[in-house]
Amino acid sequence: MTTQPRARLSTRQLGILEREGLVEIAKFRERRHAATRVRLSPTGRDRFNDYLDGLRKVVQSNVE
Repeated sequence: MTTQPRARLSTRQLGILEREGLVEIAKFRERRHAATRVRLSPTGRDRFNDYLDGLRKVVQSNVE
């Protein structure tokens, strides 16, 4: 498993994303420390891909 950089999202921000169904949150203990794993839900992944498609269109329109 590779180490990811630690993102600093607040509990409030994560709660909003979770309520909207965009992320899945799992809390657990790892070596005596509390840990939280956040990952995109299928809906969140779809929305992110839509966002990226929009960015690609903007970039392509500026290149042409």
